[in-house]
Amino acid sequence: MNFVFLSPHFPPNYFRFCVQLNLLGTNVLGLADEPYHQLTPALRSALTEYYLVNNMHSYNELVRALGYFTHRYGKIDRIDSQNEYWLETEANLRTDFNIPGLKAHEILKVKRKSLMKEAYIQAGVAVARGEVVMRPETLALIQAGALKKGDVLTVAQLAGVMAAKRTADLIPLCHPLQLSHIAVELELDAALPGVQIAASVRTRGKTGVEMEALTAVSVAALTVYDMAKAAEKTLRIQNIRLVEKHGGRSGDVVNE
Repeated sequence: MNFVFLSPHFPPNYFRFCVQLNLLGTNVLGLADEPYHQLTPALRSALTEYYLVNNMHSYNELVRALGYFTHRYGKIDRIDSQNEYWLETEANLRTDFNIPGLKAHEILKVKRKSLMKEAYIQAGVAVARGEVVMRPETLALIQAGALKKGDVLTVAQLAGVMAAKRTADLIPLCHPLQLSHIAVELELDAALPGVQIAASVRTRGKTGVEMEALTAVSVAALTVYDMAKAAEKTLRIQNIRLVEKHGGRSGDVVNE
């Protein structure tokens, strides 16, 4: 797989995405305006190749970069930055190079909340959130990747996704569902201080999937707790709640 990662050096902790992709055998093709020698050693070792542009806001430069990657490695399979700032740029590049993912004509559904809301309703999405509160010192250890058990956010994200798929095995009377989308996001929050967790789940069926979203958040939070408990005994999981859900017999629910 050929994966173009836009601006892989920013935010600073995003290099971990490149590291994990590299471990999976992916060609990780970095594209940014940061000089190569200023990238961290971990990021440099994770990149298959790095293309330096003068200006990330010059679409022509980005097109030339993707043209080069395509010529050298073949068809680009994915392009992303995990950064909201580049959403429109990514969508335009996917459209021009026929790369799977969100295209230019779909971007308004992501950028405009009114259209996003309508898309959620039509898709039957459920969204849940939760928090893990900790001392600032523990949060700093997670941010630095200094805990003994490893990359807390990546492992907790994976655990949340796996848990959503196993909800029927964990909770009696929940029947198995064919899920078409699971997304678990974890964000460090210095103001909390701690980790904010959000999960969104979708199914092609007519039933609601709020239990799957809540399970994903709960298990992701427990994973954060498990991986950080050696550094702090006063960790607190709190405020796990359903934000919204659409579909199912009980209809639509919006709590925030």
